[in-house]
Amino acid sequence: MLHDPLPPSLKQEGLAMLQAVLRDCLHIEGLELLTTLDLRIELAQEITAAKAIEITTLQHNDDYRMVMQRLSQEADGVLLIAPESDSFLSDFIALLEDAQIRHFNSDSQSIEICADKLVCEQHLTAAGLTVVQSLSAIEIRQAVGAYIIKPRLGVGSEGLEIIQAEDLITRSIDLDQMLVQPLLQGKHASMSLLCWRGAARILSCNEQCFSQGISPRLQACRVNSESISTALDELASAIAKALPGLSGYVGVDYIETEQGIIVIEINPRLTSSYVGLSTALKENVAALCLQTFIQEQLPNEITRTDKVVEVVIG
Repeated sequence: MLHDPLPPSLKQEGLAMLQAVLRDCLHIEGLELLTTLDLRIELAQEITAAKAIEITTLQHNDDYRMVMQRLSQEADGVLLIAPESDSFLSDFIALLEDAQIRHFNSDSQSIEICADKLVCEQHLTAAGLTVVQSLSAIEIRQAVGAYIIKPRLGVGSEGLEIIQAEDLITRSIDLDQMLVQPLLQGKHASMSLLCWRGAARILSCNEQCFSQGISPRLQACRVNSESISTALDELASAIAKALPGLSGYVGVDYIETEQGIIVIEINPRLTSSYVGLSTALKENVAALCLQTFIQEQLPNEITRTDKVVEVVIG
């Protein structure tokens, strides 16, 4: 990314997550923090002024992987905030695992599965979960109604396109690169989970707000706006059992339909919902994550409030 253009939406979302984590960590006694920062990004003044944070600003000619490897060897633990696309997240976590450097992410194998939406869909389906199903070439030729086209290895809502069946049939689509899925009617939402070795606790359930039109984009999420039902608790547990390498913070996108809850995708990393979590809960979420890794078990309970926090993405 250092050598690539920095899209405004990615800059805003990434910066918000980084600052939320750093603010949480500043309230954890005894932590000394190291963070990297793109030259084109500016942190809030109270963060840059904090004595507990050491910032390494990366220049355009820096090799990010080399800088990260050096800093990782100096730290007691690493939290990598990065998209799972292009295998960046799984590859770097694999490097940390090979070097036996402690990290606070899911394991590389689980990240790799979740990064490929088709592989993840097949993995969860085999585990008995209800997941939105991608169409085969034969099913596309028989399609009726409205559908969504999205990148198989994409992140978030990037590359989404709504298309009608009559246009879909005449469209040339590389199914090795793109997925075609039915456009489901219902409420789009997400779960923020805390996971550990096959078990999960729901931190919050959040409404997702998308733009209208043929290329919908996630514009905001209303953190802690949705009630946590027994069905959602069971879904969280089933996901953790299906992917026992999920650890720490994990996001799950789903849709509530008349037929029930259907999983859309799993994000084995921080998501935008994290930005509002510590405000919405009576908990320091970074402290909960750190405690989970150190104690190697999930907290017995999560203390929540009725507060709803809207996180604007763009």
